Amino acid sequence: MKFKKLLSTLLAVAILSVSCVTMASAATNENVGVSEVPPITYESEIVPFGVSKPSKNWNLSSQGRYNFSGNSYGQDLYSNYNLTGVNKVKIYVKNNYSGTLKIKLLKSQTGIDWAVSKMEIDGGEEVTWTASGLDSSAKYILKFYGPSDFSGWIEKA
Repeated sequence: MKFKKLLSTLLAVAILSVSCVTMASAATNENVGVSEVPPITYESEIVPFGVSKPSKNWNLSSQGRYNFSGNSYGQDLYSNYNLTGVNKVKIYVKNNYSGTLKIKLLKSQTGIDWAVSKMEIDGGEEVTWTASGLDSSAKYILKFYGPSDFSGWIEKA
């Protein structure tokens, strides 16, 4: 009987410890400048999850560098703003995740968003690259494929 009581006490302590660690790690992993909201629309119809593309713009020429960081256990993350105002951008990303991080710079438009730049970054690595030939009046979105843990910025090149 004492063994059962000891076993149940140890089990309760283990469960509480795991819960506290999970809650603490979730509290410190704040996404900045990105969200899990997929920015996809098809001619006024909003899909999936009933969410539309970002409605606010970030003009890289007049507002300057756009900083971001985020992590996800599986969901893809997207920039919270349409990025506009430039013909060429410089992008820096540090991959804090152990696996490969896949990133796309998408041209936001009705229907399917087109990738204008792609990058894959190995775990623990950081990369800076440029994307040129952009339309300064068009809207662009950064997409980070999950799982992920990253930080970085995008600015006028």
